[in-house]
Amino acid sequence: MTNTGSKERMGAVSAPFKLSVFGPLIALALLLILGASLNGNFLSVGNMMNVVARAAPIGIIAIGATFVITSGGLDLSVGSMAAFVAGLMIIIMNALVPSLGTGWLVVIIGMLSGLAIGAAAGSANGLLITAGRIEPFIVTLGALGIFRALITFLADGGTLNLNFQVADIYAPVYSGDILGVPVPIIVFAVIAIGAEIILRRTRFGRHAAAIGSSEQVARYSAIDVERVRLMTYVLQGMLVGVATMLYVPRFGSANSPTAVLWEPSGDCRSDHRGHDAQGWLWPRLGHGSRCYHFGVDRKYSQSSKPDQPLSQPGISGRHHHRGGAATKIKTGGELATSQATPHQEAYSGGLQSCHYSRPLHWP
Repeated sequence: MTNTGSKERMGAVSAPFKLSVFGPLIALALLLILGASLNGNFLSVGNMMNVVARAAPIGIIAIGATFVITSGGLDLSVGSMAAFVAGLMIIIMNALVPSLGTGWLVVIIGMLSGLAIGAAAGSANGLLITAGRIEPFIVTLGALGIFRALITFLADGGTLNLNFQVADIYAPVYSGDILGVPVPIIVFAVIAIGAEIILRRTRFGRHAAAIGSSEQVARYSAIDVERVRLMTYVLQGMLVGVATMLYVPRFGSANSPTAVLWEPSGDCRSDHRGHDAQGWLWPRLGHGSRCYHFGVDRKYSQSSKPDQPLSQPGISGRHHHRGGAATKIKTGGELATSQATPHQEAYSGGLQSCHYSRPLHWP
């Protein structure tokens, strides 16, 4: 009996040191060492903030994916949804310019519309899954193609370009800072803290974990499984809207390749379902390191271009790439042909889910 108890205690102590939790942190450390060896400025504060700010939209969407996966669901449509939301935000803001001008009111309306459109898109996915009884993989895979087709249709196969005056006013939402910390990092941190509180301290978070652990047991416990699961998809859509709020002022445009590969990667497996948020901290650190891997990898890929140095702490705002092939740009409802190829840079990278390492414990 004593041996059994000691083994259980040893297992409880060793559980937090699983490779699935610390593996991403170790890989991140190796990436940082490699970056520092390639360029002495890589570990500068400005460069690190730049990397994290670039990865912030991915991290925000991944927080929403955490709720969906914890409840036993899956959402493959987040990248296409972000492109669709970005396109509608640009169309709405451009349409408001003649009547409201180019002030902050147009920007605020555009941001709120992005949040509402994201929530509506998430609700559509959730309703098809809960009320329609269709598998999440099928629904969200279909939505991936639908949203991508819609943004292609809205842009007439070209690019939706935000009014330049509005874009200049909107730019500080991405390029600005508060007490020296970039706005995207602050937004990401606030959302992450809020998600931790929801997962650990609220009924909704505990119910989501219970559903993912055992849907049948959750039903026997009088949990409204459909409602909770629907709310996770609504939350996912809202966080896609928040991420898009940060994406649009950075590039000021949207087209078919926008947010390509923002969808969750194959690592979002079913064995992540239903593990309790009480084991939140270490798994989240591992997940956060994956988001940072994405940003560091992008810095490496950019360093291969002769006109873009590895360390770019001063870069901010929108990037316009001149001298490219002629591109059809849609601005304020009019089509024009321009030598500019605006904002073709798109994120590439997957979302990783959190690896919860403890069984479900009810408070």
